[in-house]
Amino acid sequence: MSDQVLLSTNNLGVTLSGRAVLRAVSLSLPSRQFVALVGPNGAGKTTLLRALSGLLPSTGTVHVGGDILSSLSLRERAKRFGYLPQGHLVHWPLQVKDVVALGRYPHGATDPARLSPGDEEAVMQAMQVTANAAASRWRECWLSAPLSCLRTSRPRRSIHATRST
Repeated sequence: MSDQVLLSTNNLGVTLSGRAVLRAVSLSLPSRQFVALVGPNGAGKTTLLRALSGLLPSTGTVHVGGDILSSLSLRERAKRFGYLPQGHLVHWPLQVKDVVALGRYPHGATDPARLSPGDEEAVMQAMQVTANAAASRWRECWLSAPLSCLRTSRPRRSIHATRST
C-alpha cells in the first residue's frame, strides 16, 4: 500500500438550485487503492464525483496528487480524471476499447483507431485493472452474500414470497 495521497478534499460543499446538497465533506484517498462510493439514489454520489473532478462548482478545497484542483488547467484535469456518466446514449457504435481510448485524448491521442504504442499500453492496462477489480468484487460478493450481487430485486421478492408461504 502506498502512503501517497491521490485525492483529498477538506470541507467540500455543493449547492444546487439554492439547496446545499453536500456539506463539509472531507476525505483522503491513497493512491493505488480501489474505493467504492456506495449509497442510495439521491444520496449525492454523482454530485460528489463531479465536484471532486471540478465539473461542478463547490466550496472547500480539493487536492489531486498534492496540487490544488482549481490551479490545474482543463487539460491537466482531463489527464488526471476520467469521467463516464451512467446512462448516456452513444449515437454511434463504439467498442469498449474505443471508449476507454477516448481517455487518451488529453495525452495527445486523437483517434482511438490509431493509438501510439504507449497509448495502446495505457488503454490495455486500464481495461485489465478494471477487469481485475470487477472479478475480485464478484469473488468477494459471491463468497459473502451471493444474492446481494444480483442487480435485480426479483430474487429478493422470490425469497420473501417463499418465506411467507
